[in-house]
Amino acid sequence: MFKSALERVLISVMVFLLLLTILGCSDGARTNTLSGSSNLKVTVKVPKKDTDEATDKIEEEFTVKKVEVSIVNRNNSNDKDSETKEIKGSSSSVSLNFNDLSRGSTYELDIAVKDEDGYIVYEDNDKSTTINGDDNLLTVSFGEEDLTDAKGLVIKLSNLISEVKSGKVFLTPSNGLKTDINIDNKVARFNEISANKYLLEIDLFDSDNNSIYEKTVSDLKILPGRVTQIEYDLAKEKVVNTTWLSTVAPKAPTGLTALATESGILLNWEDNSTNYMIYRGSDKSSKTPLEESTNNYYKDRTAMAGDTYYYWVKAIDKAGLNSELSTKVSATAIPSKYDGVKLHFKDSDAQKAPQIYTWYLNEQEEKIELSGSLEDMETMKSEDNDWYVAEFPEIRNINIIFVSGDGRKFEDLHRRENEWWYQEGRWYSYNPDKPAKPEIEFDLEPGSYDSETQLEISISGEDIIETSARFNNQDISLNISGEDVDKTTVLLGDYLKENESGELSVTVVNDIATITKTARFTIGDTDNKKDNTNRDFTFHFKNNNKKVPNIYLWQGKDEAKIEPTGVWPGTPMLEEEDGWYSYSLIDIEVEELNAKINWDSGDTGNIMGIEAGEWWYKDGKFVSKPEIIIDTPAGTYLGTKSITLSIKDNGDKIIDLICEFNGKRIDIVDKADIRLADYLENEETGRLTITASNQIGTVSREVTFTRQDRN
Repeated sequence: MFKSALERVLISVMVFLLLLTILGCSDGARTNTLSGSSNLKVTVKVPKKDTDEATDKIEEEFTVKKVEVSIVNRNNSNDKDSETKEIKGSSSSVSLNFNDLSRGSTYELDIAVKDEDGYIVYEDNDKSTTINGDDNLLTVSFGEEDLTDAKGLVIKLSNLISEVKSGKVFLTPSNGLKTDINIDNKVARFNEISANKYLLEIDLFDSDNNSIYEKTVSDLKILPGRVTQIEYDLAKEKVVNTTWLSTVAPKAPTGLTALATESGILLNWEDNSTNYMIYRGSDKSSKTPLEESTNNYYKDRTAMAGDTYYYWVKAIDKAGLNSELSTKVSATAIPSKYDGVKLHFKDSDAQKAPQIYTWYLNEQEEKIELSGSLEDMETMKSEDNDWYVAEFPEIRNINIIFVSGDGRKFEDLHRRENEWWYQEGRWYSYNPDKPAKPEIEFDLEPGSYDSETQLEISISGEDIIETSARFNNQDISLNISGEDVDKTTVLLGDYLKENESGELSVTVVNDIATITKTARFTIGDTDNKKDNTNRDFTFHFKNNNKKVPNIYLWQGKDEAKIEPTGVWPGTPMLEEEDGWYSYSLIDIEVEELNAKINWDSGDTGNIMGIEAGEWWYKDGKFVSKPEIIIDTPAGTYLGTKSITLSIKDNGDKIIDLICEFNGKRIDIVDKADIRLADYLENEETGRLTITASNQIGTVSREVTFTRQDRN
């Protein structure tokens, strides 16, 4: 009996333990049901073509092909997933499934719909959902209002006639969407634009702002998620080519600085693209496009004296893609040196002097007229070069109406205390007809001097941005203090040895031009040389193998053989820049030498009969600095005079060419014929300036001409 009782106890304990186990398992299963994993089904719907859902707008111009969805746990960045699915056939929706998501967590979603070319046409980065039950559903529907913006519109103009001096492009429907045409580059660009179908209007103007061309192009298709680039042929009056470009945008510019100068606020930033758009605002948040620039610097000459401005810059690549905005900078425009308001107005073709009407409101909001009345305006005083002036001393703010000599009105103008110039609808804080290009002067003529001779380098120009100077391959630190003329004095003997020659090269840059001047100097008394057969040789060699070459020089043979660089393989050349090497000999008593440049894996072969002088040798041939040819000497000529300009690269490709006449740019590749009347008025004098550069160096020529027509 005892045994049976013991068995009953054991059986009872086992049953109790079994119940506990079952209960424990049940609790565990319930807990897992509350806090375990779950699923999410994301359904993405897009407008369907050829149905009532589709619109008559841009959606008909592309086909959606693929949906990409990425999710990430808001509180655990490692808990993430992504799925991609194609939209097949005529379907207008697709579903993507995400499993094993953390119940009770909120997930953020990035949704991108791409077309057949891989461009994002719909996008939503603001969706989120909280995972609650076993199966969670989320539906995202896109419509025409959800189209991604276009990355830009680039309009290239072909067959642009020379009479065109400015132009604008308008897009409709839009909210005042317009942009200026860059006449030099024959390009107009919209950097921020909605995907849509537009009417495109092109307006072109001559130098007097008269309209000489107006054309509207219908059905211009600006697709989402990409840059649209069109070529418009002005002669054929139609779009002849349309392409769509990729969407890898440049990085935002860095290193932006703002410096207030007397002629405006100068901006500088690190160069990382081909074009830039400058934005300006009167506070930290508001910003409007100011101007596009191809340089990594810009001067805001319209800043009002004493006002503070904020600036941002976007980089724009060749395809027209925009970066994000740079960080902002600010500067306060320097207060005016003129006590009042002084106004200059350009009126080129007037038969009589222009008139001006000005007024301001006093503290009692009363209108105070300064220059007559609207019925009896003040006549402006004549200055040089078709400029007219009116002065209003001790006035701080002024409202202005200009009336040109031919009756055109320029209204709704306003200026504050300072001196201002108004030309072709734009204000300047300087005379735009007289840009202050840099100037470089040496007080010594090229030639031979003793080692104690001092050379003075003078630099002038408005708002110098950058300077550099090298003398005989040694850097010179230039004194730039902001004075009207900055001077630096060097001792020739610090850079040249006795009987040594070297080139001095100085470059100065401001936001108007880059100017380089070179000269060659020698230390030594030429009158005391043994005879006139002594020669200087300098040999430059471009080595594409990136190894230091040797130069072997010789003249004659056998016992009469001269080897100024020693026996074969000669002596190592000195490294310069960009793969160039050089070697110089002074006062060799021969008229010519033979050379053979050699390195570990090869040589140039024999280069025979090199005369005294400075030589550059590259790719098996001699090359030299560019040559500028102007076929007409300085002087006075009729306006019908034709002048031929020629540029020779002399074996090395031209990398920079600037040609200007009387402040007007001249487009030239190898040769150009210009007419004096296109650049000078009768009895006007102007300067023709050409600067050309290749890897060998930079040369400049300036010639002054005067136009004098017969009476």
